[in-house]
Amino acid sequence: MKGLQEQPKRSTEVLPLPDSDAAPRSPDGLRVSEREYWERYYDYVGDNDHIFEWNDGVLEERPVSNHQSYLMFEWFYPLLREYLKTNPVAEIFGTDLGFRLPLPHKTVIRRPDLSLVLNANPVRFALSDRSYAGVFDICLEFLSDSTRREVERDTVEKKSEYCHGGVGEYLILDRLGRETAFYHLNPGGFYSHIRPARGSSGQACSRGSSSVSRMFTPGPPSGNWRTIRFTARLS
Repeated sequence: MKGLQEQPKRSTEVLPLPDSDAAPRSPDGLRVSEREYWERYYDYVGDNDHIFEWNDGVLEERPVSNHQSYLMFEWFYPLLREYLKTNPVAEIFGTDLGFRLPLPHKTVIRRPDLSLVLNANPVRFALSDRSYAGVFDICLEFLSDSTRREVERDTVEKKSEYCHGGVGEYLILDRLGRETAFYHLNPGGFYSHIRPARGSSGQACSRGSSSVSRMFTPGPPSGNWRTIRFTARLS
């Protein structure tokens, strides 16, 4: 009949249901502004407890730790706390607390596995702070080794960033012992290895004005990190 619109035919196509078992897509690699990172992604959790760093406009997802790295953390953290009880020269910041590094060629926001702020550091912090406004004096990363890219991020990229950003000491602990390394910022503004001192049987001391020196004797690269012996003293 005239004046009546023809109704569209109802589709009989059966649409597939969404796959409830499909893994949620991570925003890893997404380009976002620094403001958007702080507002939206710094506390972002998502469906898989994602934690993100910000690398000059690009989100970088922190890899998930394996159980052996977690056990290494459980071994190291109490030793550090006991040392600081006897020598209260610094405060420990918890895991994944972020800090901003404006570098000559880019800006990054990193979230070390552990970090320390010396009492002499002029930038103070409050218990309610969700990030650190200054530069950490010591950063520690438990090596992520699922891919070569993850290894290079900790051993090359972050090493360069922490060095140029003024982090006094950078410690890398590798569950396999292959990439374990300790660095301190020398007077020239570059990282030097904290190497065993002569006659110290594995002693590694930071000679800088920083902080807490440490002695490690790593075991063989078989992953038997329990053989590592630790003591600590003032520089």
